[in-house]
Amino acid sequence: MATYENPYGGKGRPIRTRNQVIGQGLMRMAQGFAKDKIAQQDREKRDVEEADALLKDRSTKAKANFSKGVNAASNDIAKFTSGFSGETRNVLFDEISNAVDSLGQELSDWMQDNPEASLDQINLKTQQQLMSVKQLQRDVGHLEQARLEYIAARDKLPGEEGALVPGFNPHLIKFFEAQDRNDPGIRIGLEDNGNWRISVVDEEQLGNTLNTMSDDALLEFTSFNLTQQGERAEAGDGYFQQVEKPDYTNLQKQIDSDIEKGNTQFGKKNADGSYSYNHQNVNDYFSAKGDYARVKGEPTVDGKDIITRKALGVDNMSNWIYFGGPDSMNDANNFNEDIFATTYIDNFVQGLPGYQDPTRVSNKPSAKTKPKDAKSLINKYSNKAQPQDKSTYSGAKKSQQQTLNEAIKSGYIKPGTTISQITGKDRNKYFIGDGQKKFLQMMKKP
Repeated sequence: MATYENPYGGKGRPIRTRNQVIGQGLMRMAQGFAKDKIAQQDREKRDVEEADALLKDRSTKAKANFSKGVNAASNDIAKFTSGFSGETRNVLFDEISNAVDSLGQELSDWMQDNPEASLDQINLKTQQQLMSVKQLQRDVGHLEQARLEYIAARDKLPGEEGALVPGFNPHLIKFFEAQDRNDPGIRIGLEDNGNWRISVVDEEQLGNTLNTMSDDALLEFTSFNLTQQGERAEAGDGYFQQVEKPDYTNLQKQIDSDIEKGNTQFGKKNADGSYSYNHQNVNDYFSAKGDYARVKGEPTVDGKDIITRKALGVDNMSNWIYFGGPDSMNDANNFNEDIFATTYIDNFVQGLPGYQDPTRVSNKPSAKTKPKDAKSLINKYSNKAQPQDKSTYSGAKKSQQQTLNEAIKSGYIKPGTTISQITGKDRNKYFIGDGQKKFLQMMKKP
């Protein structure tokens, strides 16, 4: 039964109450205490014990509810940390455990600071703490999915289909690389807005740096909002981008549809249902050249904007790096919209059925012809010149392809250039500066 302190103040005035029964009870209790100091002291002691028991009971119930919610999340958290080995697993497990324990400690501290809190208030505070645990559970689940994608792609060569695009969510790549090297500086923290954050930093070293760095100095370390990362993944952005071969399905459907509607400039439909394409016209249409060249003041009749949107699209880096081939040197730092568009169109047109490369080199170069450019040098210094009509260089001799790759890496030829391009009539546009001269010298070397 709840009790009050002695209802009489220093002047012996009774407590006013609207409830006469309660008032009478308070007066009787005060009279009894006044007659028996020992009884008053015993009652005060019992009050303290009962209050302490009630507080402990409230605390125990709140902690039990909190622990129940934590246990529900523990399996997902344990599954995530079990995917690692050695020190990395220990660091991650400790960080996640400490994060959860800190939420429980916050709940205990809050209850001690708010002994007058009602049961509803305690339940609300408990649920708020559990929401943070559940959010961490979701975030760790996203991190586990990202880790599996990272493991599947991390050992692929740059430019290889399925390899990671380093410019997309680089913080995730750096985080998982830190785990691979058992970096002990992994920290998980809760922001004021309820989002979880992961950082890879030596806190002691960071503290020393903050104390000594100048006002205009820049401070950098890996840190990202884990909750937002998961939300973006759920919205469709995913965790990583991977090197991908362009998907030309929609472009071909558009060309086929136009042919079906009577556009003979793109080709014709054969009796067997197949299509014969006018490859040059298709190329000109998407490049805004030839009959489709833009004229100021006249309506646009080309499909160049389609390619421009692709060049500026979210997956442009996936295709750009793919265009560079194995051991690609293409990345976000050397991305060129015009080169991307040209390569994208060329690959599409060359993949259409019936394509014939108009710049195919002869298998029997004239011995009397003095080599003057890349095309003639390929004929002269290769064991056997091969027709080239694919951006993947599948028909190229290894020696030719190696020389081209070296020239691209050396900055003599634009990234994404194929052998057929540097042997074609427009080959000069693919060389950078005096790149053709340098390339000729490379071709002459045995």
